[in-house]
Amino acid sequence: MDRFIRLFIYLCFVGSGIVAQNTSPVIRFGLFADTQYGDCPPGNTRFYRQALQKLDTCIDCFNQQNVQFTVNLGDIIDRKNMDLDSIKFYLSHLDNEIYHITGNHDYKYIFRSIPVHFPAAY
Repeated sequence: MDRFIRLFIYLCFVGSGIVAQNTSPVIRFGLFADTQYGDCPPGNTRFYRQALQKLDTCIDCFNQQNVQFTVNLGDIIDRKNMDLDSIKFYLSHLDNEIYHITGNHDYKYIFRSIPVHFPAAY
């Protein structure tokens, strides 16, 4: 799956250079991944609380670019379900639809209450 996402992003960037400069894009969308927000102190190279500022900057950019939709590629939180409340507040400022793909952190924490049996968290 990771290879697929990287290939998709690569093709988006490469493909955008193929189109003539005087044409408008056929589709414009926003992608973000691995927000991994957590209301907790930093650990090693992880600065969990700073994720909200980065997400806010990302959302502002998407809104300025008038993207048609946004895709979250997963791992939106790092630790606790209650951290979703802060994330949802920021996402509510998007001017378009948002679609979510879940990541391993999401399965581990968000879906604990759903009666689905996964073979492993990863």
